[in-house]
Amino acid sequence: MPAIKKLSLLLIAISVLFTTFCGWAKPLLTAEEKQYISRKKTVIVGVVNDNEPYSFFRDGAEKGFSVDFLRLLEKESGLRFEIRMGNWTDIYKAFLSGKIDVIDEISYTEERARIVSFTEPYHFRKTVFFKRGDDNRFSGLSVESLKGRKIGIAKDIYYLPILREAGIELTEYNNYADLMKSLAFGWTDAVVASELTGKFIARENSLPNIVSVGNAGLDKLHQEDFRLGILKQSDPLLFSVINKSLKSIPRSSVSDLEQMWETFSGRDIAKPEKIKLTHEEEAYIKSHPAVSVGTMPDYSPFSFVSGGSVSGYTRSLLDIISKQTGITFLYSPNNWPEIIKSFKKGRLDIMADMSYTEDRANYTLFTSPYYQIPNVVFVRDDFGGYSGLNSIRDKRVGVMSDIFYMDKLKSMLKSPPKEYVSQDDMLRDLAFGRLDAAVTALNAGNNIIKKYALVNLRIAGSFSPEGVGMEDLRFGITKRHPLLHSIMEKALKGISPEEHIQLENQWITAKVPEASTGRNLFNPEEIAYLKKKKVIYMCVDPDWIPFEKLKNGNTHIGISADFFELIRPKLPAEITIVPTTTWEESLLAVNSRKCDIVSLAMKTDDRRKYLNFTSPYLVVPNVVATSVNEPFISGIESVLDKTFGSVKGYAITEVLRRNYPSLKIIEVTNDEEGIRMLQQGRIYGYIGTMASIGYQISQQKITDIKISARLPQDWELGVGTRNDEPILGSIFQKLVLSVSPAERNEILGRWLSVRYDQKFNYDLFSKILAVVALFLVVMMYWGNKLRKLNTQLQEANQRLQELSEKDSLTGLYNRRYFSANAMQVFGMCRRSGIRFSIAILDIDHFKRINDTYGHVTGDLCLQRIAHTIKQHFLRENDTSARYGGEEFAVYTTGGDENALASYLERLRHDIETICVDNEGDCIRMTISSGVYSLIPDNRDTLDDAVRKADDALYKAKQNGRNRVEIYTED
Repeated sequence: MPAIKKLSLLLIAISVLFTTFCGWAKPLLTAEEKQYISRKKTVIVGVVNDNEPYSFFRDGAEKGFSVDFLRLLEKESGLRFEIRMGNWTDIYKAFLSGKIDVIDEISYTEERARIVSFTEPYHFRKTVFFKRGDDNRFSGLSVESLKGRKIGIAKDIYYLPILREAGIELTEYNNYADLMKSLAFGWTDAVVASELTGKFIARENSLPNIVSVGNAGLDKLHQEDFRLGILKQSDPLLFSVINKSLKSIPRSSVSDLEQMWETFSGRDIAKPEKIKLTHEEEAYIKSHPAVSVGTMPDYSPFSFVSGGSVSGYTRSLLDIISKQTGITFLYSPNNWPEIIKSFKKGRLDIMADMSYTEDRANYTLFTSPYYQIPNVVFVRDDFGGYSGLNSIRDKRVGVMSDIFYMDKLKSMLKSPPKEYVSQDDMLRDLAFGRLDAAVTALNAGNNIIKKYALVNLRIAGSFSPEGVGMEDLRFGITKRHPLLHSIMEKALKGISPEEHIQLENQWITAKVPEASTGRNLFNPEEIAYLKKKKVIYMCVDPDWIPFEKLKNGNTHIGISADFFELIRPKLPAEITIVPTTTWEESLLAVNSRKCDIVSLAMKTDDRRKYLNFTSPYLVVPNVVATSVNEPFISGIESVLDKTFGSVKGYAITEVLRRNYPSLKIIEVTNDEEGIRMLQQGRIYGYIGTMASIGYQISQQKITDIKISARLPQDWELGVGTRNDEPILGSIFQKLVLSVSPAERNEILGRWLSVRYDQKFNYDLFSKILAVVALFLVVMMYWGNKLRKLNTQLQEANQRLQELSEKDSLTGLYNRRYFSANAMQVFGMCRRSGIRFSIAILDIDHFKRINDTYGHVTGDLCLQRIAHTIKQHFLRENDTSARYGGEEFAVYTTGGDENALASYLERLRHDIETICVDNEGDCIRMTISSGVYSLIPDNRDTLDDAVRKADDALYKAKQNGRNRVEIYTED
């Protein structure tokens, strides 16, 4: 074989191998197709607008994953695309009429395939469930695990019937931003959305800690295929060129685009070049090698003090900038007003975590923002209904001093807000009734709630009035140092998207760092002690959930158990639980040296006689719970003549008896017993921790007690170690400090989120089961004789019950039952601040149906409508009834003021489609409905609510029937 021929074959082989490895093959176009490309000046492509992150218009340009893919295809094919945006209906109509050459983001169907040529799919849009990252209630996600939860969904989305068919209770939201916020704010337990859309929206709105968890086994939540479509009759050469070009784009390039939009919000993931400083900037750094930075000590997770030094997202960001520039940053933590004052006086060079305002710009050079946080309104659980910022207009509102939206907030309130220098103090004042609402950043507020276990606080809504955006975190540089400003700005732009994501994963999302092995944690003396010790015996509180509990007498669960799971791998010795039945017994065991440590204890004068204490790893407010009918307590001094309950042996009992000798305290075994005594009126108040009382209230669904006051002494809980072996105290002090704030917050989030779970008492169940088993053995003897009689009696009782509660014709509840039950529920809503909505429905022109077709047919029509009403109101908080004649009534609880009207509108539409056959005639019917919705207070009555719903029904009749009217004051 000639040498030239061998060389040619070798080059071809190399080319094939190169193409295979790279996944890249240029389209093999025919001469005709190449000529077509050179001739074709512009191809018009129709793309759907407002479809983030796939295709949308922002900052004067088309953007999105699909738009970027079209640019990639444009480059690959040699064609020039002109993008036309609009809603799907208009775009598809223009495509069918030939005004658009190509339509994007179209899914294949057999019906469309008759007239449209489809390319291969370039993307599959997956629909998944999202949850909060610190919510562990959805491990092993399934349809069953979703039932009874609050699940959010986009309004009128195509897969809504699939979820309803699965029996999942849904709350609809108007857009994806509101949907993802509902999850971040705790209004829903999970939401359903496209995976790419959900992740993009969460990142765009700075909603951390949201993760996707699959489709819960709902295979009908199929993947949408994204393709390009071209009319078959229009331009076959265009389809051929585009399809070949699309196939030649390597999958890796499409994956990079998907990652860019899922993780980096469309930013180029290429690492920026190393920053280039001018000679003046380099000279500035040489003459100013260290600069001072003012930070807040309690603005977690961005800036906070831990172990005596500044930590957080902002500190880690400045560490990166320090490596880029060589500048050393000297930190000066203080409250916000003080660091602002120092900055203005020239004592600080840089302010961290500063938001832009025009006033501040007079004395500050601002960098670009490095993070944005939503601002939200926090309230207590007993706040009642929240319908926007007007709900706090006449309330006591707290806010951080000198916050950037202060002027706007003041203009919205009747009275000036109370200004704070400490976020911690503000939210604790809210929890204990000294404020009605607090406005602050989402991340900071949530971290403080976890830090102090303020379980009676919730997010009511966003704080985003006109002219106030998210809190934009920037560095503010004194105007005396313009070169420092330019250096900082260049350094920020030099940080890659990957580095930003790493910072978010480290500080903002709920990812837990890997535990240290402890190899370098202890000195040789401590290691020798642990090797000799081998086993450390630990006592715990056997019944103090959510802090800790001995389940089944020997399994340690709760917050402290999870904390010890983190430190066990670092300890070269075994920890063994010593079982006890009460906390008092645990203290006696450690005092007699049967235990070496106690897992969770507060320092008191008495305990110091036999224990040393580590730094606290959990700080929890002590609170007083009282009846909801009692006023908030301004201070414990005002109620010294009352009787209180507290757990025997708890530190707070010792402290209170020392500080208030006249206080009457009844000692109880556990929180559950104390709360039961409070409900029975045997004590005025119950003293315990915010978390443990809140846990009992939520688990037992208690509505008649509330948190009325905070005691001045917080519960500072650390590890107690036997004081006759002081080296043990040193070892556990190191272990406690080795656990990061992020790890502690993750544990708190895990246990505070369980307050939605249903409680099940397995001990009680086993006892009941034993009794039932004995009873069944006895009953087997008499079973044959009594079975028939019992069956007959049961059936008779069932019929009697139904006759007393149900309407015999329709099977719905009757008016007597409806009114009695509605009265109870109305009272519950009034006590708990829950929305109550009621509707009266009437069949239009029903007398005409009876007169024309007779009462038998009329009864059949009533039954069909009653059946349809049943199908629309299946939730536990829905009750429907035949109210009389052709009138029906429905009430629901919860939701917003328009929720019931929306359900009735769907019901009205479905009833229009009913056809009752009468000897070949199709009888059609319509209904009119009147709705009234309120969050009742002591002035409201059920009778007034019924009357107003009836007035709205009368208005619906007046306005032409076959409609839903909501009651409004004239």
